[in-house]
Amino acid sequence: MLTEDQALVQCVVTWHPDGVGILFSIDHSVADGVGVDILLNQWSCMMRKQTDKPDIPVDFDHEAMYRGLGKVENEESNWFVDMVDSVDLSQQASSATGAIVESDPRSPKQVEESLRQNVHMFEITPESLGRLQSDMVATGTHVSVIRLAYALLWQRYMVCLSNGTQADDSPDHTCLINVIHSTRDMINQPYYIGNAVCPLYVQLPMPQIQKMSVTEVAEEIGQHMHKQTKSSWVSFLALMQDPIRYAKFLTVFGNPEAKQLTVSNITRLSFFSIDFGFGLPSFVTVYPALIPGFAVWLPLSSEGGIRMVWNIADDVFSGLVNDQMLAKYVNVVF
Repeated sequence: MLTEDQALVQCVVTWHPDGVGILFSIDHSVADGVGVDILLNQWSCMMRKQTDKPDIPVDFDHEAMYRGLGKVENEESNWFVDMVDSVDLSQQASSATGAIVESDPRSPKQVEESLRQNVHMFEITPESLGRLQSDMVATGTHVSVIRLAYALLWQRYMVCLSNGTQADDSPDHTCLINVIHSTRDMINQPYYIGNAVCPLYVQLPMPQIQKMSVTEVAEEIGQHMHKQTKSSWVSFLALMQDPIRYAKFLTVFGNPEAKQLTVSNITRLSFFSIDFGFGLPSFVTVYPALIPGFAVWLPLSSEGGIRMVWNIADDVFSGLVNDQMLAKYVNVVF
């Protein structure tokens, strides 16, 4: 949440003996990852005095995107929206981070400092992605490698959260994955600087996800991705338009006690090709939201691969470091 003295967009350029560092900060209400990518590309063209790039419209109006989806006559039932609507805000404590519970005696600043210490980095090389797909997918079938990566990280993270104990089917042992998606293609406005993201939630009982293969988990995720319709987007965007319902969503999204993995996947964006006149970048990273289980997936390099900047508690991190299945494909950086 911004205060009155905070800027929506900030940029700091630092000159080093061996290069230049650019720190760019933008509030999510202004632009999503695609919007930032468009903005940085256009800005870099201006810095290199390339004037042939067309102006990109700026759209801060989330309601316009909602209208752009059009009217849906028969809205489908959406279990996630129903879950959000069932939240009782009177039982929740507000905080600056969205990641504090009523029983937590710490101040929001103490919580934020603690969460910053929980940021870790993992990498999957292009070669490891190739091995993941060849190991997990039978000949003649197709499961996208990115869904296999979602499945691998979700399953191993849930196993570490359970500390190896056998879980039951109670709601407390329901596992969630939230893959943040864009509605740009659906509203036929792919090129503008704005925010057009909606979450895609998938849920599985802990006992089930513990027993499934990575391929089975990936197929489950894929089935839900294919079920996304204009109706489901409208249902969620209607929730986003209501301040009370949006507050309930943030309570679910930032629940530190939930068994939840949230992935903001921006691996397909062109950050490694953005040149402000200093040459192509050698390293790109994005800081994740200070919410347990939140991960930003970036391109590892111009050659592909995935760099994951992930907010996870130290005890869960230790479990992931020692997880033999994860170690076959994922490198721990810190």
